[in-house]
Amino acid sequence: MAMQILTKGTFSDADAKKGTKINSEINDTIKDVITGRAKISDFDTALKRWQEGGGNEMREEYQAVLPEDAKVTPGF
Repeated sequence: MAMQILTKGTFSDADAKKGTKINSEINDTIKDVITGRAKISDFDTALKRWQEGGGNEMREEYQAVLPEDAKVTPGF
């Protein structure tokens, strides 16, 4: 199944400044949970860090530029 990247061609200042770091951290935690190196509760902690570290700000910036009828999949 192909997934369309709705934010392609848009810009988020928060993503430019913080995205690489916080996305890498949460993706590492996801991989650790999948491989059994971390507990699922570790994901909850990582998600909160992602949100507070710039994730919520990134989401808000992207939502502001997407059309109202954009079909987005709930994510972090």
